[in-house]
Amino acid sequence: MAATVLIRLLAAAGCVLAVQAHAQPAPASNQGALRRISGACQAETARYCPALAQSAPSPREQYICLKSYKSSLSFNCRGAVNGAAPH
Repeated sequence: MAATVLIRLLAAAGCVLAVQAHAQPAPASNQGALRRISGACQAETARYCPALAQSAPSPREQYICLKSYKSSLSFNCRGAVNGAAPH
């Protein structure tokens, strides 16, 4: 079980680094939607993105991690993630 957790942490960290290397700033119209993720998804970030939770993740980093867990997120967090999705 500890190995599974370690693998998930390493995978999440690798994804974050890969995304940061190719990340572009979000359009200004999407900045507010991304900021709502910070307030609405604190518990989910700690649960599903533990590598991010140990730092001060940007809302964009939270969105990137949490979007693959949409079906497991709380109502408020899911709404914030859906609202930040690129259109």
